[in-house]
Amino acid sequence: MANEDKSTRYQRLRRRAAIATGVLDAVLLAGVAVSGQSRALADGAAAATSMTSAATVGFVLALVAVRTVLVLPLAYASEVVHERRYGRALVALAQWCGAYLWRAIVLAAVLAGAALVIQAAAWWSPANWWAWASGVLAAVLISGAALVPALVVRSASEVSPIQRPGLAARLTELALRAGAGGVPVFEWKVGRRATAVTAVLAGIGPSRRILVADTVLDTHTDDEVEVIVAHELAHYRRGDSWWSAAMAAGAAAAGLYASARLLPTVAGALAISGPSDTAALPLVALVCGGVALVLSPVLNAVSRAQERRADRDALAWTRNASALVRTLKRLSAAHLAEDRPPLLAHALFHRHPAAAERIAEAEKWANAVPQTEGPGPVAWSLEPGTANPSRGAQAAGPGPSVCGTAFAHFSASAIRSAAAG
Repeated sequence: MANEDKSTRYQRLRRRAAIATGVLDAVLLAGVAVSGQSRALADGAAAATSMTSAATVGFVLALVAVRTVLVLPLAYASEVVHERRYGRALVALAQWCGAYLWRAIVLAAVLAGAALVIQAAAWWSPANWWAWASGVLAAVLISGAALVPALVVRSASEVSPIQRPGLAARLTELALRAGAGGVPVFEWKVGRRATAVTAVLAGIGPSRRILVADTVLDTHTDDEVEVIVAHELAHYRRGDSWWSAAMAAGAAAAGLYASARLLPTVAGALAISGPSDTAALPLVALVCGGVALVLSPVLNAVSRAQERRADRDALAWTRNASALVRTLKRLSAAHLAEDRPPLLAHALFHRHPAAAERIAEAEKWANAVPQTEGPGPVAWSLEPGTANPSRGAQAAGPGPSVCGTAFAHFSASAIRSAAAG
């Protein structure tokens, strides 16, 4: 494709920024833990307040503040300078600073919450604290798979009915065929501030709706918008968000288990009394990040398999491979995606299959199955190329299409230097 060289450079710079940020996180955590600063900071926080929970929150806030300052130059170069150079975003500096600060606040809240859970679990069951903490965090992650889409709806204040009646009718009928029956379709005015947004099925119960980004409606035909929405509905019907949340919970459990095994061996050297000690938190975060890094190829492979299946389902429902191919090419060019990324980078960084692979699969499907331009006359089953009119209004499986997982940590999860080339 014409954007191959440009996209390769763009994605390489993004990977290097992620690697640099991950290395900085790892150095910060390891340095604080090994140098004794973690012990000193924990003791200082404990001296400032008699409440253990308040001391823990203060400890986390201090680390997040340091991390926010250290990462700021990298984040600015990657998210502002880099994006402007490649024409990806024209966000005002003040707006970016506000968003960066908000991300730091969210990170602090997530990490403080996780720290309190770990300490409570260690107090409740010193021998099996990692299992109790894993259970609580798993419940939070899986609940997030349901709650985050509802928050998306609440935050999507700039929504309005789609002004293309024919398209709105097609999307509503598509949702009915996909088992999300009767879900209204709205235009979501995200503008240039969210170039990666396409469409989501968001909300719970009566608030559930399909939101299609105005940037998509402005640049795509009705056929292309339909296949984009069909892809998102496939994630909904397959319950992919629940599986993603479960995998994130599993990764968290593995990291906490590894931490529980490591802590007794280094506690004396690092002046840590145990998992309930606030000074142990940087080490726990570092170990969890390392485990996440090791597991990332597996988690990404599962995600790519879900995306391939969603493509097949979208083709089965719309029978319009040409629209999917056009959409993939357009989105690939708009997002400067690599058609064929390096294998190691693909394994460590990519949750979606390469654009060239997805296009090839769509063209292969098109050669095997007759296509239909415009809305299909029947409700297509989940198996590509087969029709099943009786399943048109069948209830869908659980799960919104937006994954609400939030496994945040200061980690070495982006230390993927071998993929930088």
